[in-house]
Amino acid sequence: GNISKGDLKVNASGTYNMKNNIHKVTVPADIPGLNLDPLMGGRKAAATSSGSGGGGTAAKTSAAKKPILDPVIFNKLNVAANVKLNKLIFKGLTFSGASVNAKLNQGATDATFGAKYGNASLNGTFKGNLTAQSGQKALTFKSSGLPIEPFMKAFMNKDLLAGALTADINVSGTGMDIDDFKRSLTGQVSANIGSGQIQVGPGLSFSSIVLDMPFNSGKGDIKKGSMTGNVISADLTGWIDLSKDTLAVTLTPTQAMPVEALASIVG
Repeated sequence: GNISKGDLKVNASGTYNMKNNIHKVTVPADIPGLNLDPLMGGRKAAATSSGSGGGGTAAKTSAAKKPILDPVIFNKLNVAANVKLNKLIFKGLTFSGASVNAKLNQGATDATFGAKYGNASLNGTFKGNLTAQSGQKALTFKSSGLPIEPFMKAFMNKDLLAGALTADINVSGTGMDIDDFKRSLTGQVSANIGSGQIQVGPGLSFSSIVLDMPFNSGKGDIKKGSMTGNVISADLTGWIDLSKDTLAVTLTPTQAMPVEALASIVG
């Protein structure tokens, strides 16, 4: 059979077991374009509570999160997919040449992925259950020459750094969406940011920043960091708290700084 909606065209084959109500689907696809933003987590379900007072009963509605994938549907699916997308939009970022090789078995997901953002490449793996409200989700990620500025804006709503990111990330977390995952993130992040600028105050240009950060429950400690700058070179210490989207970094100069350079970083 096939599915067609706008630019999305997918050919699929498989079986449906009426006795056990289990679907098995194989999806080889070459998709011109797909926007993931309307499909991703943080879906809300209305939770209603009632209370009485003043002789009446008032109903109060609050929003409760649902799992990333609807368990009513996806807990019955066994899917193997090898998908190529000419264009992929996620968190407002547009990727090209994206590929996903994934197995989804009643919510449990095992996937590898790769894509390009401009001239930069990125790839990684994901394992976890996308229909569960809890449970461990593991992510590995590698990038080469990735412009960091748009990603900080998309994922942290911050405009602090510009530069080309080469990263090696091996982390895990829990929760139902990206925000939950960030708050629980635990693992190791190693990064090298080249030819960029710290965009605070008047700004501070650098040729490289090297960071080595173990994360625990959303907070990363900069255990080993250094910056080689056009004005100043320094050791870096501090932390990044993804649960609050905040960071604090201390620069300790490792070379003498000319007096005239001070004026360029004051403020």
